[in-house]
Amino acid sequence: MNPEKYLNKKYKFNGRGKGGYDCLGLVVDFLADNGVILPDTDGRIIESDWMTKDKNRLPNGLSLYCDQVNIKDKQPLDVVVFLIGGIPRHAGVLIDDYKFIHIFDNSTARISKFDKWKKRLHSIWRVR
Repeated sequence: MNPEKYLNKKYKFNGRGKGGYDCLGLVVDFLADNGVILPDTDGRIIESDWMTKDKNRLPNGLSLYCDQVNIKDKQPLDVVVFLIGGIPRHAGVLIDDYKFIHIFDNSTARISKFDKWKKRLHSIWRVR
């Protein structure tokens, strides 16, 4: 697992590598680099206001390829989904029991402490 290669990559809406990432793009590429394939689509175009049109789109999309996991069973390479403004619209990947990698709107990719984000946790997913 090599999270360092992603650190400080810039945010870009719908970014999938070159030129930057959004949180889903980072999740998909990070998992792929670690041998886990997660498609980056639910079959619909991702518009900039997707979260206002379908508040549960992110967890519903993950449910197509992943199983939800209880927090006590979390492990590295699980996808974590967080509530932002009451909507499950932010995701990252656990790199160990205590940290996850993610990128947030208008920032850069970083590693954060899971416990600091735990109060915003919506769900945890493991790719099938």
